[in-house]
Amino acid sequence: FFFFFFQAEDGIRDAQESRGLGDVYKRQLVERKCFVHFANITSVAIHPEQKSIALGDITGRITLYYQFTSTDKRPTRSVLEWHAHQVLSLAYSNDGTYLISGGEEGVLVVWQLNTNERDFFPRNRGLIESLGFSESGNMIWLQLGDNSVKVIRATNYEEIMSYSDLTNPLLLKKYVERSVSLKLQEKSMVLTGFVGHPKYSNLIVTNGIEGQIQFYDCKKQKKVKDFSVVYRNTTSRTDQKHPIPSQVTHLAFTSQGNFMATVDQRICDEDLFYMSNLKIWRETNVLEFELNTKVDSPHNFMVSGLVSFLSKERGTDHFITWGNDNEIKLWSKKSREVRETIGAVSYTHLTLPTIYSVQISVVAVSLKKK
Repeated sequence: FFFFFFQAEDGIRDAQESRGLGDVYKRQLVERKCFVHFANITSVAIHPEQKSIALGDITGRITLYYQFTSTDKRPTRSVLEWHAHQVLSLAYSNDGTYLISGGEEGVLVVWQLNTNERDFFPRNRGLIESLGFSESGNMIWLQLGDNSVKVIRATNYEEIMSYSDLTNPLLLKKYVERSVSLKLQEKSMVLTGFVGHPKYSNLIVTNGIEGQIQFYDCKKQKKVKDFSVVYRNTTSRTDQKHPIPSQVTHLAFTSQGNFMATVDQRICDEDLFYMSNLKIWRETNVLEFELNTKVDSPHNFMVSGLVSFLSKERGTDHFITWGNDNEIKLWSKKSREVRETIGAVSYTHLTLPTIYSVQISVVAVSLKKK
């Protein structure tokens, strides 16, 4: 890799030469160095006062290079170690006494370079893509992999503010090697579709990062809530092997919006789902849910669809699922038992059903031969 060192000349370019970009200082190349680093470089930070740089690499090491002089063949270096995976972001404090780093672990690491001590700000939402100090040096900002930004105090790591917007379900895959979980997302990243909330007409709901759904307010044009259907650490892995995550693939609400059903699934190879869960949630407060019912493997392996169904005859809501066991099942939100199984079709697989609620309850299902 190459190091280029520039020095600003005295004076400012003419305003006309700046082409509307404001005052532009002339730069003069004063030195160029070429060295070989032992691993692929993933992040770089330049010391604000010294001729020194910090390199983060794919192994999780941070290497500090010092003393770039014209007589040295190689600069002096020291290594900082804590990260288990690649270092995605580095930044020096304004006076150069601190170095901060972040990566796949979702932990902000603060290195005190004079004493070799370190401090941590853990449990951030996903990997840390970039970070830095404010101009005053009193605050640290973090850009996270779930499309959110967080600002904390540099002294006590108190969170000052955070902002998040709609999350692309594939964002966390940017730094993760391709796995079989992507098979769920080849046709569409939005696995659940965009589901309107029957109680809050301005809200739409869709799947977010792995194991979560997100609520978006169309009127305010911002995301108002993330909800974890599956509780897990979204950034952990062992060595170079990533865990296969659960994906929220289906979502439905009852007619009044007081209950919500979700299906989360995992796969173990290219073609076979080996874990699926049907969960029915009860709303206890505005967009606050508690688990009411959980059914493991409702259709042996794969659940292909989920819809809600209002029985006008009984005046009650039900959820309907269908899957690779060629059965349609009617679920009550009050019990985990199957109230009714509508046939077992061995020579067809089921596509998306069309639901009609008239004076008597009718469920129409389209079937397709193999």
